[in-house]
Amino acid sequence: MADSAPFTIRVARSGDAPAVADLYQDREGVSADDAFLWVKRMLAKRSMFAVAEVADAVVGYGLAVWLEPDDAPAGFYLGGVVVSPEFRRMGIGRALTRVRIEWVNNRADSAFYFANARNRASFDLHAEFGFVEIQRAATLAGVSFDGGEGILFEACS
Repeated sequence: MADSAPFTIRVARSGDAPAVADLYQDREGVSADDAFLWVKRMLAKRSMFAVAEVADAVVGYGLAVWLEPDDAPAGFYLGGVVVSPEFRRMGIGRALTRVRIEWVNNRADSAFYFANARNRASFDLHAEFGFVEIQRAATLAGVSFDGGEGILFEACS
């Protein structure tokens, strides 16, 4: 059933906060209150928050947010994509990535993202969109990485 479900990608609305918070809580293992506060903060930032819907239910999300970290370039960073397990491998993650990159390309010359050095799936996905490695570090934008190394990538529009 889920393997053939049509999906749509759209900009998140405030009413999506509970569904996105549920996905975030499941992924990050945080409390419901912390998840909801995180979503509200992300919706309020200089950002693009996209959601994926199947049959009017939010089944995934991704964001692009402006960051000015001390240890990396200032710019729009793609945040993690989260897709509900039963809707994975349908192209939702790729579609969420594409819409966020298009949004960034209309506002900046580059898009950035960083990931754990062991996250091969993320590297493969983002390589399709022209991302190349520009920096490795134990901490990037205040994030420490399991295994000790993160990689910063950039794609120019």
